[in-house]
Amino acid sequence: MKKFLPHAAAVILMVIWGLSYLSIRFVVNEIDPVLSAFYRFAISTAVMSLFAFGRGKRVHREDRLRFVLGGLFGVATYFTFQNIGVKLTTTANVAIIISTIPVITLLVNSVVLKIRLDRWKVAGVAMSVAGIALIVLAKENFSLFSSGTLGDLLVLGAALSWVAYTLLMSNLKGSYSPMEASFHTNAWGTLFLSPILLRTGLQTLSPTGIFHLLYLSIVCTFVGYNLYLYCLKALGSVKATAYINLEPAISVAVSIFILKEAVFPLQIAGAAVIILGVFLVNRKG
Repeated sequence: MKKFLPHAAAVILMVIWGLSYLSIRFVVNEIDPVLSAFYRFAISTAVMSLFAFGRGKRVHREDRLRFVLGGLFGVATYFTFQNIGVKLTTTANVAIIISTIPVITLLVNSVVLKIRLDRWKVAGVAMSVAGIALIVLAKENFSLFSSGTLGDLLVLGAALSWVAYTLLMSNLKGSYSPMEASFHTNAWGTLFLSPILLRTGLQTLSPTGIFHLLYLSIVCTFVGYNLYLYCLKALGSVKATAYINLEPAISVAVSIFILKEAVFPLQIAGAAVIILGVFLVNRKG
């Protein structure tokens, strides 16, 4: 049962995050994308503080910088790139590009840990890169300088940021609960996002927008980050990120059936190539 729980938690998390793009798109259509990230993490950090404070556990000296960088890459950079990307490109593209995180994680691990990749993993990496290229080129009137292409590239930057966050959080020296680790990274991330207030000031949302923001803050962030760090601790970085493959299936369904976004043949081909590439990367033997 104990071995099953982290896998079940990872599946639930992917459903939560897969539905998040619907809420992100709604919120960023009402207020500034970066401000929406600030609101999201200010709320989630405030909620986490109710649970994280009063436990008397000090942060290990070697982990202080990791939490700062975790907030920078896993919160501020990731959600700045992702939120702007969601506004500029399709929900399906965002989800499919994000699904390459396991491939990028493998590449970074191979460089940092000097692990030699076998031919299947090399093929998987190559296919994932080719799949991203197909998705970027999938638009009817492709232009290197179009907003859609910029959105795709920003989402790729978000994926790189998440890999950095994952590696930072998987090597903590101290012993922290998922709640404590999430609180530290989210607090720093909120701080890094706060300068957006100097440019936008406070902006208001409609009642529906507030509902979507609370879903992002409480369910996707407060619950989601705790689940992710629990899975990361129980399964390791490679296995935990492998479950991200489930997220695009949910998000593409949302894109097609709820948001009514157009899907092009090259986009479908790119998604298929990426899925096969990720499968090869996670193939044993």
